[in-house]
Amino acid sequence: MDGSVLVTGGLGTIGARLVLELRARGHRVVACDLRHQPDQFGISVGSDLPAPQYVRCDVGEWREMEAVFSAFRDIRLVYHCAAEFGRWNGEDYYEKLWTTGAVGTRNVLRLQEQHGFRLVFCSTSEVYGDWRGVMDESVTERHVVRLLNDYAISKSANEQQIRNSADQRGTRSVIARLFNSYGPGEYYSPYRSVNCRFVYCALHGMP
Repeated sequence: MDGSVLVTGGLGTIGARLVLELRARGHRVVACDLRHQPDQFGISVGSDLPAPQYVRCDVGEWREMEAVFSAFRDIRLVYHCAAEFGRWNGEDYYEKLWTTGAVGTRNVLRLQEQHGFRLVFCSTSEVYGDWRGVMDESVTERHVVRLLNDYAISKSANEQQIRNSADQRGTRSVIARLFNSYGPGEYYSPYRSVNCRFVYCALHGMP
């Protein structure tokens, strides 16, 4: 693929592994997240590195997102992984949940409309809410489901934002609904899903 790939939330459990996999496949990848990193490109100061691959950026801040696209003008594909993850995390940190989710995704979509990159959005199986039947991608389009927490509501809103942008602006996006992912880089937190906490505790001798 010509051009670079941007991974938002590039230091997260999903994003960090995605960055490694994409680079192993030969893609030029720029990651962004909330913390400073050694391979960072400074928006105002540049970098001493020959090919910096990281930018500190909050997707909920338009100025910061716009600066990324000014610094890296060849971005052709964006994996939008940045999020406040999880139902209870979203309850306790709902301000950040909605800023990162609704405002952050709107910022990404505005930039997509301007620059024409393709988008892969990391959603969640939480959008199936209280649906008790067999889950498939069309459930939310064919049935009314009650969403059970702010995390689910925000991700469902993001999916609608993406569909509206596609209908109104012709943007090209794919929505991936992740379910209980676990792998290298996973860590223990009381906010992680029950499967993640169980596996982590089993592997690390914790009760």
